[in-house]
Amino acid sequence: MYNDPIVVIVIILAVMAGGLVKGTIGFGMPMVALPLIAFAVPVTTAMILLCAPIFLTNFLQIKF
Repeated sequence: MYNDPIVVIVIILAVMAGGLVKGTIGFGMPMVALPLIAFAVPVTTAMILLCAPIFLTNFLQIKF
C-alpha cells in the first residue's frame, strides 16, 4: 500500500519518537506519533497504523 521508502521512514521515525516520549513520561505516544505520521498518510490511515504499536506498548506496561 505505502511502499514509498520516504513514507516508511517517516512512519518508523514517528513511532520511535512516540515510543521515546512514552518511555520517558509514561504516556503521549499517540499525541506525538499521530501528527507526524499524518504528514505522510491520511489521518484515518495513520490512526489504523498506530493501533498495533499502542496496544503492544500498553500490554508491555501492564505485564511488567
